[in-house]
Amino acid sequence: MQIKVCTKCGLEKEATSEYFIRCKSNKDGLRCSCKQCMREYDHNRKENDKRIEYNKAYRGEHREFAKEQQKLYYAENKEQISEKGKLSYIENRENELLQRKKYYYFNKEKENMNNRNYYTQNRTKVNKKQKEYRENNTVVIVAISQRRRARKLLLPCTLTIEQWEKIKLDFNNRCAYCNRKLPLAQEHLIPLIHGGEYTTNNIIPSCQSCNSSKGSREFKDWYKDYKYYSRDRELKILRYLHYNNGIQQLTLTL
Repeated sequence: MQIKVCTKCGLEKEATSEYFIRCKSNKDGLRCSCKQCMREYDHNRKENDKRIEYNKAYRGEHREFAKEQQKLYYAENKEQISEKGKLSYIENRENELLQRKKYYYFNKEKENMNNRNYYTQNRTKVNKKQKEYRENNTVVIVAISQRRRARKLLLPCTLTIEQWEKIKLDFNNRCAYCNRKLPLAQEHLIPLIHGGEYTTNNIIPSCQSCNSSKGSREFKDWYKDYKYYSRDRELKILRYLHYNNGIQQLTLTL
């Protein structure tokens, strides 16, 4: 008498059709799981299908009630939910961004259509939010604009918000050219049109007045004749961007 072990319950049973369902694809002509385990599996599957159908029907009948409960729960636990969401995003940021890019790639037309429809239906609301965001995040908006300009010219564009904040601190939050404590802009020592990068190798803080005065001129041609010229500040700028005898030593920035 041959014995067969059921792969589900692990019990030894006679290798006959009395205990196992026939299966031509297996060498012994019998299923790996015994009849008893198969019956239990079918029963559990049917019960699970019933629960799923019941839950679907319940959600359909109580959709509005569920929405109200979700709103109440969110209102009572808004800070905790927000904090939990931020922590989750930080921990899974790379994976989240990858999944979003992947989804957008395969659903580009659908997403664009949804965005257009939403904007059409909520034009005033969207414009208001965008205006508020621009006013509260001017540094981010400037960075996006600068990166876009650099990419169009096929130039390196890796400067981050954190790096920009450090650059300002390194110059004591003052203009690198005139040393005045005024609102600061991101100044390309070498202008974009002359191949200047949007990286830590080429960005210094500048007030709007000095930035406009320099324009697209070369630093060495403009600064020595500028009304706020300072030999000390000139040397500091060149040292900060790792220039030596007029040549930038980029290996020092690695």
